[in-house]
Amino acid sequence: MTIEDRKEKIKELQIKNRRKKLENDIKSKINEITIEGFMGIEDTIKISRNIYKKIDLISNKTPIPKQLKYSKQYLLSLENQFKALNDKTMLLFHQQDRETGLLKIPLHDFFIDIDTLLDVVGFAKDYRDLLFVDEGLSLGICIERFEYENSFIVWGGN
Repeated sequence: MTIEDRKEKIKELQIKNRRKKLENDIKSKINEITIEGFMGIEDTIKISRNIYKKIDLISNKTPIPKQLKYSKQYLLSLENQFKALNDKTMLLFHQQDRETGLLKIPLHDFFIDIDTLLDVVGFAKDYRDLLFVDEGLSLGICIERFEYENSFIVWGGN
């Protein structure tokens, strides 16, 4: 085994370890959640680049107050709208997605425990925007953070 092979193997093991740690952390807080796996890191970076291009093209954005309770209200109001797509696998951005890849979870699991999920992904701590999309970016839920208000954006799923 060459030095490069060893470095690659160590990198793979580190990613696997981070994924397992994240999965255990989430499952310890949201017992009922199903984590179907992780998107590859290169694909995660590609989607990360494209998601805001997609959001910028969407004109139907709803400004909402920055307080977390309003974000939760808007998110919970979507549960019935997306019922028909409950089993669709979605991608959830989170604090460590560049090191582990995006989380793959069924759409219905997003609504199990919104409070904890917002905390785990870093949205509740003002760490990042909330982004929950399908792989083709044809369906998505986003709360984009701005200085004085947030922007609530939903596409697809109608």
